[in-house]
Amino acid sequence: MKATIFCDDSSFAAKARGLLRRVGDRPGVNLRWAIKTWPVNALHHASLSERALLESADAHLIVIPGKHAHSLSSHLRGWLNRWAALREVGDAAVGVIGEKE
Repeated sequence: MKATIFCDDSSFAAKARGLLRRVGDRPGVNLRWAIKTWPVNALHHASLSERALLESADAHLIVIPGKHAHSLSSHLRGWLNRWAALREVGDAAVGVIGEKE
């Protein structure tokens, strides 16, 4: 399965990657994630935003930090709307991971 993580820092990216891998390694699940990480500020640049969109078209999951979910920036909201219209996986999802332990 494929996931795209948007985040501000490498510690969140590591946390999200670890969580996805732990879920995939659970008995009865046994799946491997192909994970791509993008900085949230990449969405402020048209060429990077477009590249992230094209590379995420076949993603099963888009992961964003809780702080970005509470108040979606116009760039993130616009990108998610475009991804929803373009996505190739019909039952794909957006997941939110809280940043506190």
